[in-house]
Amino acid sequence: MYKRKNLRNRKVALERMFRENLMRAALAKSGIGAKELAKVIGVNESTMSRKMTGKSDFTRSEIQAICQHLNLTAEEKDDIFFAV
Repeated sequence: MYKRKNLRNRKVALERMFRENLMRAALAKSGIGAKELAKVIGVNESTMSRKMTGKSDFTRSEIQAICQHLNLTAEEKDDIFFAV
């Protein structure tokens, strides 16, 4: 997911809202990898790769499944998926 950000020189840039580094930390903490998480949310590995690199967005149901599987708090969920 992307957010438009106005720059001083009036150009508009896209700023990523998903924080891959926090997601990878949560995966490491839980002891699972992206491949296993892909199975949890029902996508193939290449789709998961696109989601992890911010090229594709996670759906609401995928976010819910991830939060349940990784036991993420509401604050952790917001930090990972809805960074501003």
